[in-house]
Amino acid sequence: MGELRFLYPDEQIHENLEGTIKGKLAMQEAKAMQLDITEESTVHVQDVYPAEDSNTEIANGTRDFAEAQTKKFNMEPEEYFEEYVKRTQEMSHYVIAYISEMIGELEDNPEAYTEQGNQLLDDLYEDNLDEIEILIE
Repeated sequence: MGELRFLYPDEQIHENLEGTIKGKLAMQEAKAMQLDITEESTVHVQDVYPAEDSNTEIANGTRDFAEAQTKKFNMEPEEYFEEYVKRTQEMSHYVIAYISEMIGELEDNPEAYTEQGNQLLDDLYEDNLDEIEILIE
């Protein structure tokens, strides 16, 4: 629950629950397979957290999100966003590594690859459904 509250506004937890479970399952599988994600590119928070003088819709939305979340965790917005980026990137890198290991690298058809990757994650979720215990309503 703490991880979900960290990643999402409280009112969005339920809609992001299944996707987060799929990501965590893929992370577990990738770690069990000892897949290396150290070569994955990393975005640094200073490259994505908007400057105060940036007044675009994306910049304002990013700042609003970080500021709302920091109230729950008693953190500064930049500090929160740095940890948020770190956690989401780690999960993303493991998911990509898992999918690549299971179905190969992206070739010429990104739509088909995405569909196969999503099906792989759906199957992983279904295969583990008996072991998943959701404790929030």
